[in-house]
Amino acid sequence: MEIEFIKKNNFRKEQRIKQILAKRGDHPGMVHIFSAMEPCATYKPWHDKKSHRTFLKPDQSKCLHYYFYFIDELLGLCYVRVPSWCPFRLQIYFNGHNWLAAQLRKRNIGYELIDNLFISIQDFNTAQDIADNIKVSLIHKRLDRFAEQFCPVIKNFNLTYHWSIMQAEYATDIVFKYRKDLEAIYGHLSRTAIHVVKPENVATPLCYSAWNACYLLWLEN
Repeated sequence: MEIEFIKKNNFRKEQRIKQILAKRGDHPGMVHIFSAMEPCATYKPWHDKKSHRTFLKPDQSKCLHYYFYFIDELLGLCYVRVPSWCPFRLQIYFNGHNWLAAQLRKRNIGYELIDNLFISIQDFNTAQDIADNIKVSLIHKRLDRFAEQFCPVIKNFNLTYHWSIMQAEYATDIVFKYRKDLEAIYGHLSRTAIHVVKPENVATPLCYSAWNACYLLWLEN
């Protein structure tokens, strides 16, 4: 597998991964590796003239980063962003929809997932219970495994990572059981969304949630 170096700022990694997956399939394993020069946290040597001490001082610079895209059997499509300079601050992405889909498969509960959207689940109550009882400790163990695999240099320092959330998105999709219930209000909801959400506000959290809420689905009885 060759490492693809990203030269352009407007390069969309997600689109490239989508093209690769269309040929590769969605079985677990490595998908692709990108590299790019990006800002990073690092250190610089510093000498204090008053104390006559020389030490490392936190600094900001730019270094080569690697993006490892892979499909995990539990978390689905993930990536690990690894800087090549110390202190090797990792960034890991995964989608909770994929985790829930894996849990549903274990329980033989049917579902249909299109991109990032469940359009049907055989047992909504059980799916909600599963989502409500997600164990953060299990996720942390998975992330620790990714860190050891894609940034093995941490073993030389006998260190482990403290994981924190950088960005989280919550699904606000509304699912209707009967099509006729949606038809009664669909026109009003779609017109309201068009008039209320302006192009310059699409990126704001409130309007993003409003757009998500406009994915109105129904399950035929």
